Amino acid sequence: MRVADCPLTAPPVLLPATSIAAAGRLLALHDASHAVVVEGERPVGTVSKRALAAAQPSAATSLTRGEVRGRLDQVAVADIMMRDPLVVSPATPLAEAVRLMRDARVSVLVVCDREGVAGLITANDLLRALDQLVEPRGSSDDPRSAGKSSARAATGPGADAGGFRA
Repeated sequence: MRVADCPLTAPPVLLPATSIAAAGRLLALHDASHAVVVEGERPVGTVSKRALAAAQPSAATSLTRGEVRGRLDQVAVADIMMRDPLVVSPATPLAEAVRLMRDARVSVLVVCDREGVAGLITANDLLRALDQLVEPRGSSDDPRSAGKSSARAATGPGADAGGFRA
């Protein structure tokens, strides 16, 4: 399997000077967990919801809401982004993508083709691909194929949903 065989997330694309307030609104609007930061067509970083949340002031701040908004409008994505993101092509084998993530201890790779940013692939995307390889949908042993989860599958043989043996 290759990266192109996985559904890629179409990420919001930001400029380094974008404020973290605007980045947060854009991520929320697109229901995205990550955005790609580009200069021209070249990805120079990624920013996650987690990084944006960490840049927020503490709830115990003495700043007013207006002051907080004003300060967040002054901080650029370039100040908090993960620089030099790992970039793969759609032709990259999934095994290589997994090794890259593991070795670099990152949870997202930027996928670029000839036209620029084609999408993102996350650790969760790779886990879903693994799930499909190991146990394809519709398998008779797959509790998801029946449209409901199985307590036995979730807790092991001989156990009910409460974890007690029958």
